[in-house]
Parts: sequence; C-alpha cells; structure tokens
Amino acid sequence: VVSRRVRDALAAAPALCPAWRPNPAPFDPKWGGPAGKPCAHNEVVMHAVRPFAPLEVLNTRCCSRRHPAPGNEGFDGCLEFLRARCRAKRRATTVWDSEAFYCVGCDGGVDALPKRELLGWSQARLEVFLPALRRLTVATRGAVPTRALVRRLDACLAVGRGEVRLARRGVAA
Repeated sequence: VVSRRVRDALAAAPALCPAWRPNPAPFDPKWGGPAGKPCAHNEVVMHAVRPFAPLEVLNTRCCSRRHPAPGNEGFDGCLEFLRARCRAKRRATTVWDSEAFYCVGCDGGVDALPKRELLGWSQARLEVFLPALRRLTVATRGAVPTRALVRRLDACLAVGRGEVRLARRGVAA
C-alpha cells in the first residue's frame, strides 16, 4: 500500500523526480499486482520514507535500466530514481545492495564499488572494514563514495602501523 501511495504521489507531481521514467503499469501479479512497487524493489519507497538517508538493502540489487527488475525491461529503475532525486535536490546518497556499494553524487553521477572486488580481502580486513564503512557512511550522510572511504581507512591503518609519518604543522619546536 505504501509503495502504491509513493508511486501515485510521484505520478501526480513529476517535479519530485524529473526525468525518471518508470514502468507506467507495473501491475505484474508476481510482483504485487496493482499495489506493486514502482520498480519491484524497495529503494524508491525507502527514499520516500527517509530521503537521502544511506540505504542498505540486503536481499536484492538496486534495479536500473541497465539491470532491470523482472518485468521492468526498457524502463528506468530505482538507480535512475535516486540519480534524478540527487540531481533535483543537489544532494548525494548511498545505497548498498546485494551486489555493490553505490554512491550517487549530487550531480547524479554514480560511483559503484562491486562487492566482488572485496572477495580477495582477508576475513580480518572485512571484519574491520565493513562496520567502519557503515559508520563512516552514516557519519558522512552517504555523500562520500565507499571507494573513497576505503582509501581513507587504508591511510589511517598505514599511519597506525607506522608506515606513514604525518607532518606536524603549527607545532613549535
């Protein structure tokens, strides 16, 4: 029901998400029938409930025109929705799904870090990085791409291990 209300609100006020062209009839019985979500996924509804809050969707991927949800071939998906909202409001957002970490910039550009790139990481590194990435993503309000956060964490660890020495500025000798 909430997804249908969100869809109806977006249809009634296209300025809320200019240039987003979802499936005008996503009434596939397999995906919720008339009450179905606009793209058969949650990101559009979650964004309507908590605009620009970092999103983590555990059991699905963020659908898009390039990788559509079933029955949504040829139409914009959730990723295009987030891109349009970010451009319209000039704000960035982040969504983590089952396949990647996405950061949509205020210009609508997308930085994606596929999770398969983390397969070569040790378990110890994953145990440190994933909780830290969650905290940093929330702390930066989803405005910093995950790939950049990984570089920052690597730099912090290098300093902690003594591999990099920080210059002291403004300290009297």
